[in-house]
Amino acid sequence: MSKRFIGVQFEPLKKGQQDIAIPLPMETIEYLNSLKPKKTEDDFLAEFLGSEENLKKAKEVINEAIEKAMPRGLEKNCPKCGPNAEKIDEEALGYKIVGVCDRYRTQMGLTFQIASVEFVRIMLNNKFVHRDKKTQFELAKKFFSSFCYKEGGGVLAFDLDSFCRFFLSKGFLSISQIFSNSEVLKNLTIINNTIEKLDEEKIQNKLFNTLAQSGTQDFLHSLYNTTITGVGTAMVDNPALLKRANKKVVTNALVLALIDVATANGDFGWIQRYWNTYHCQNELTSHDGKAYGNYCKNRWCTTCCGIRKADFINRYFSTINDWPEPHLLTLTTKTVKAKELRSRISLMIKNFSRIKDRCNKRHQRDSGMKLIGIKSLECNYNATKGWYNPHYHLIVPSRPMALYIKQEWKKEWNKNEFMVGEKGQDIRPVGKTEKDLIEVIKYGAKILTDPDPNNKRKRKKGDLKGLKIYANALHNIYKAFDKRKLFVSFGFNLDEASGVVPTIMEVQEFENWKYNAKEMDWINSMTGKRLTEYQIDYQLENLLKEYIDIELF
Repeated sequence: MSKRFIGVQFEPLKKGQQDIAIPLPMETIEYLNSLKPKKTEDDFLAEFLGSEENLKKAKEVINEAIEKAMPRGLEKNCPKCGPNAEKIDEEALGYKIVGVCDRYRTQMGLTFQIASVEFVRIMLNNKFVHRDKKTQFELAKKFFSSFCYKEGGGVLAFDLDSFCRFFLSKGFLSISQIFSNSEVLKNLTIINNTIEKLDEEKIQNKLFNTLAQSGTQDFLHSLYNTTITGVGTAMVDNPALLKRANKKVVTNALVLALIDVATANGDFGWIQRYWNTYHCQNELTSHDGKAYGNYCKNRWCTTCCGIRKADFINRYFSTINDWPEPHLLTLTTKTVKAKELRSRISLMIKNFSRIKDRCNKRHQRDSGMKLIGIKSLECNYNATKGWYNPHYHLIVPSRPMALYIKQEWKKEWNKNEFMVGEKGQDIRPVGKTEKDLIEVIKYGAKILTDPDPNNKRKRKKGDLKGLKIYANALHNIYKAFDKRKLFVSFGFNLDEASGVVPTIMEVQEFENWKYNAKEMDWINSMTGKRLTEYQIDYQLENLLKEYIDIELF
């Protein structure tokens, strides 16, 4: 049974004939431009598909289809670019010669253009569809997937029957009838009978299927399917989503300040890295009650640090919890200025490595203990004096080992001059394993700092009074930490099966969410629904507006 394939196809040129294009006067062009509506069919198609990027992808596939449909060997008979083409002074003639290839591209482009205009018109005239973004999206996908072409046949066609049946299957009887009876679309068939005679078997290439098989990105497939990675975050009754929204707000404010600092300091290589964090988790995909996204994995991103922290806790908790008497150990050195910070951190890493190697060699000779534990590198900033205090936090299996490491730490640093005293070195038993593990696995630097380091008042959760963000100090710390591992274990190996293995899935049923900085939430691109309904705390809002210090010192 024949199907209605509609499209524009020009009559073949007779021998000696040629197409010409007569340029319009500038006044006419300006007048025609003034008649254009504020929103074109492209604007509406982008709206129906959810984004300009989606429309761009769709048009790329249409253009690739047109190129694949171009007849072979056109250049042989082309009056413009063929081997026998004459050099013609088009300016003197007042018109341009149209090449054979231009002719075919024009007729196929017109098929798409005319169908697009009519599709948009009918969609806008249906109030129900115009208000429902999800339905718009589904119908727009079907519109693009209804185009097909014959490879080398010079034809781009629109499968009107299939398109109308899809509307019927979705319950849009009236719209299906409107499309089926559309005078504009029906009139495409009277331009030339060739297209109308094409049945499904003779159409060699359905547009999107063929492009996918040839290795070209299949736009339809990308709309119907997406790939998600990771374990996802539960979307219902999950306070973690609200925390993520809060972290996103803080991180965005922080990195914008860090960008200003990096620009002022001439650290241009850091600007893009900070922008990458600004865009971290900007787009989420939800599937089966969970949200998935891509992460920047930078240590100044509070979202990524939180995920990394949870992963470390999951991996190390059971091991540390099995230790007989785990102790928390803090190791410090003298404070330094910003210009000395990176070299001091390098020396800390080197000295600890020496201590570990020395103690392990003693252990092999049965004259000492093998060092076992986890350690993290952190740096605090003293806003009053402008000093930086890099230090280690460790958890080790016993108090004797903690004392042993502290003793060796002081010995190593004080070989040539006094650098480390008793003050600042601290040992205490681990109380709650998870709480103290969190103490060790921090962000590397505190984002919020009390301008007065001597202020020892205990803060309740959410108490931000008096705190500031010193963006320049944080930038200096992140530069000093660059390419350094902040958290490492030593002396033992975890079970290889520990940790969560991320999964990779291709799914068809999904929704897209895009972060809106003004709303401080992720917005569903189809429904406009907010993901978390996050409301910023007034203290935090005030801090981020008034107390981010970017002064260079």
